[in-house]
Amino acid sequence: MDIWNVGAALYSGCGVVIAEKSGPVWVGMDWHLFAIGPTAGLGPRELPVEHQLPVGKLDSLLASQRGGYWRLADGHVQKCRTNRVERDFGLYPWGRTPITAACEDQQGNLLVGTRGSGVFWFDSEGKASCLSTNEGLSDNYILSLHVDREGSLWVGTDGCGLNRVKRQAFNTVEESRGSVARSVCEDGQG
Repeated sequence: MDIWNVGAALYSGCGVVIAEKSGPVWVGMDWHLFAIGPTAGLGPRELPVEHQLPVGKLDSLLASQRGGYWRLADGHVQKCRTNRVERDFGLYPWGRTPITAACEDQQGNLLVGTRGSGVFWFDSEGKASCLSTNEGLSDNYILSLHVDREGSLWVGTDGCGLNRVKRQAFNTVEESRGSVARSVCEDGQG
């Protein structure tokens, strides 16, 4: 493939470049993905394209910390490795609202920020929870996402500041509410 053809396509819309952990570099455009690999013997104006995958409308790509990558395309959330889909998480739970940011949490779960519908946090089973102004975010227009080393999610909004989201660390056992708990220990069954 001629490098100038790929470069021209990048200017036509969504241009994303990610490096899959222990895999190829992916160049994503509106309707195609190109896997670029280490190949010797090519001319100075050629890219070593290993795979070219047609995809529906590509909205976002994100390299996964645990190998593979997340592909958000044609209204579907998918976990991929090289040129195959490992798992399809189904249709976007946010509908047609544009995607503005994506990242992973410490467990490798996907988080997606949108322009108007808040943040969607996928669990390991693929179920998405929505964080929005209804759950305390200052705005539903998300511009950036980051999970820090303590597991806190930082959400940058469009004009309403920076939000820090921490998962609840403690739960009260409802049956014990109102009781005095003087000691705690583990029984033989764990």
